[in-house]
Amino acid sequence: MAMTPPGDAAPSPSTPGSVGGELAAQLVGGALPGGRDVLLLEERSEPISPAALSAIGLSPREVDVVGLLVAGRSNNEIAAALSISPHTVKRHLEKVYSKLGVSSRAEVIARALGS
Repeated sequence: MAMTPPGDAAPSPSTPGSVGGELAAQLVGGALPGGRDVLLLEERSEPISPAALSAIGLSPREVDVVGLLVAGRSNNEIAAALSISPHTVKRHLEKVYSKLGVSSRAEVIARALGS
C-alpha cells in the first residue's frame, strides 16, 4: 500500500452512503513506549453540497447558515458573515432543526456531513 508523506492527504475510497473526502496520514516517530512509531489517520469529509441541502427542504439562506455552522462558526460569526442579526441566525437554525428533525448544532453538522 502506498503511503503519503506526513501531512499530505490521499483520496479515500468511496463507500455507499459516504459524503466522500480524503484520508490524511501522519507518522509520529517514537510516540509509544519503547520508541515505537504511531500512524495517525484522519478522515476529512467534504461538506455536503448546497443542492443536496436544498433537496432536503432547506431554503437558500438556511443552506448558507448550515454551511457556516459546519465550518465551525458561532451564531455571531454567522450573523456577521451574512449581514444579518444573531437573532435571525437563531430563527434560521430553529427552522433547520425542525426540517431535519434534530435538536442540536452537532446533529445538524452530522446530518450535513452525512454522518
